[in-house]
Amino acid sequence: MEKGIKLRFAENFLKQYESLFAHSTARPAVSRSTILRAKKNHKARLSTETSERLYSLIKLMAHVNEVYGMDGAKVERFLQTPHALLEGRPPIDVALNTTAGADRVLDLINRGRAGVYA
Repeated sequence: MEKGIKLRFAENFLKQYESLFAHSTARPAVSRSTILRAKKNHKARLSTETSERLYSLIKLMAHVNEVYGMDGAKVERFLQTPHALLEGRPPIDVALNTTAGADRVLDLINRGRAGVYA
């Protein structure tokens, strides 16, 4: 993470989940303008700070896909459905707000897998 995530990887990741992120009321982990600015400045990588925000989302999406067997419909349903343990907010909104939010959603998933719901 010290060098930052490669710009091409970030673009591909964001494009893959573009429709899911578009339905969120939260700001994206990395904005389109950040990507365009990096391209304009001929940068090959995102800044360390931006990379850390994006990495937490990448980690979350990998975990959610693993839990739901790469079933896109189930992944989207989980991430877009308001959850009581997240104050009635959809997990994707919580995850996009901060890295701590993404960690909170990861914890929710892990607790569910372990059978601990409270």
